[in-house]
Amino acid sequence: SVIDRDIKELFRVGRFSLAIGLGVLALGLIAARLISGGMNPTPVQRFLEEGLIIAHHRLSRTPRSLDNERFKDNPEWEAVHRAFHHALIGNCGSRPLVAFCRQLADQLYRYRQISIRKVFVTRHVGDEHKTILEAVLESKTRYACDMLCDHYLKTANAIIEDLRD
Repeated sequence: SVIDRDIKELFRVGRFSLAIGLGVLALGLIAARLISGGMNPTPVQRFLEEGLIIAHHRLSRTPRSLDNERFKDNPEWEAVHRAFHHALIGNCGSRPLVAFCRQLADQLYRYRQISIRKVFVTRHVGDEHKTILEAVLESKTRYACDMLCDHYLKTANAIIEDLRD
């Protein structure tokens, strides 16, 4: 498509939409594997839940932007955001999938930085993260996976819409 060609020429990357699709698939698989492993109240599982709760707490307390009126990147938010997502998928048992997701997150970062200025005021990523956390803690496997994939698709759609403008 024209958009894919423009993205490829502008950013010197391959098919962005394909990468997003693969990323959502991989993250969905990881989430399903992690969550469907059961949130059994074993000591290990409690430890993993605590790590996720702490990561979310830090994320929820860190402002997305250094300016309330217009978007100004907050590097601290990026770090705690990654920590939350890693806590969510990092213990799925598949190091290659986690490594693949980290690589996609690295590549996606620059696109998010471009599109965030438009959706900063209207998108409530904090609510999305909270919904994902609650679903995991309540062992709502399907819902947690759906919400995680929806979270990534919203990001992808915001980027794609921004690039069309």
